[in-house]
Amino acid sequence: MTKIANKLDEITLFYNFLSDKVTSCTDASQHLSIPQKHLTWYKRNLQKLGKLAEAGKGLCPVTRKRVQFITTDPNRFPKSQQLNLFGHE
Repeated sequence: MTKIANKLDEITLFYNFLSDKVTSCTDASQHLSIPQKHLTWYKRNLQKLGKLAEAGKGLCPVTRKRVQFITTDPNRFPKSQQLNLFGHE
């Protein structure tokens, strides 16, 4: 398998893993057996595309440190705090 195909497989696996849950990057790394440094890069790129969002902060179930909890489920994305000039949501 080429490096590019492997990265696309990892990104797809990561995206799908987060589609029905909110968790930390470290937790996802352990469940998926993908290095955390890869997931951090994928997370950044998915966020830029609007496909992943931070759903909150809390204690990581793995490290017990305060971290961001992330998801790719749009229903769990935080609501925009931006003012709405036209009265539409």
